[in-house]
Amino acid sequence: MNILLFALLALTLIKPPVPPVDWVNGSPAAKVMQLASRKGSIGHGCPVQGANGYGVIVITARHLTETEAGEPLDTLTWSDNAGGSGVLKVIYRDEAQDLAVLVPIGEPLAFGFLFAEASPRAGDEVRWYEYSFKNAKQGLRNVLRAAKVTRTLALYIATNPHPRAGASGSCVFNSDGGVSGIVSASFEMDNKEGVGWIIDFSREAQKRHE
Repeated sequence: MNILLFALLALTLIKPPVPPVDWVNGSPAAKVMQLASRKGSIGHGCPVQGANGYGVIVITARHLTETEAGEPLDTLTWSDNAGGSGVLKVIYRDEAQDLAVLVPIGEPLAFGFLFAEASPRAGDEVRWYEYSFKNAKQGLRNVLRAAKVTRTLALYIATNPHPRAGASGSCVFNSDGGVSGIVSASFEMDNKEGVGWIIDFSREAQKRHE
């Protein structure tokens, strides 16, 4: 993975503990970041605590920052469940992987999650937030989805069940609330079951690319 990307993601030497997680009423539920592009696509962003003068940065899936024809978009709008909103500027795209880094235009983001220390292993549980498509009343409401890690492949994490449409870019949390990665995609198996595809951003994964 590109060295510049991990420079952007590098945290300060002081590593505060991951705060207790209230998955329903508190963090991270109140701070789920929804993204929308000018072309009408929706997804999520993952605000994380950065360093090197960048403060809180947002990681998301690169395909959310491009049109269907692959043309780059310069900005995306965001909102969260705590009443926050604004505009993000794309400052980096990883052409080899489905990754993009964004920073806010105007006021800096006040909240960023912490990276998980270790990469998930097969059998571990991970969680992310995605949009509900249950019915019109609950449509596009953020809902929590839990999955088991089935295997890891070259800094990617496979999960069962898989993320639903619109989950791209969402923070993937371990059981302690640390960010293990972001949702990238899902694959349909021959038997029509789905497998999730998560990009590993744990500290352990970052160290392997220092």
